[in-house]
Amino acid sequence: MKLRTTERPARGAIRLNPIWGSKRMAVLDGRQVRCTTFDEGSVWIHELDNLPPPVRRRLANSRFNICPTCVDIDTRRNGMPNLKLYFAVIDAIERALVRAERRYNRSGAPTRGSVA
Repeated sequence: MKLRTTERPARGAIRLNPIWGSKRMAVLDGRQVRCTTFDEGSVWIHELDNLPPPVRRRLANSRFNICPTCVDIDTRRNGMPNLKLYFAVIDAIERALVRAERRYNRSGAPTRGSVA
């Protein structure tokens, strides 16, 4: 049976933009934010005001500086936005970033956001 685009994927199967796990995302190279389009903050910051306050707090407390527009895009790719889905997407992005840092930053020195 084919999955309709309006249906949410199976529980726990959050689909993310594959760039989250890339080497380019793992190595900031002077960038301050993790953005899938690698834009400056002035391009995406407007979306922060459109997110629910608990989601903004969750992003502010994240180990990573994750682009709010990218979070919103990935959330909408997974279904109708709600707090539970936003939080699941943010958790999935953080896991992807941790894995990418472990894979590409093997110098031994901990990086911002790495888990000790």
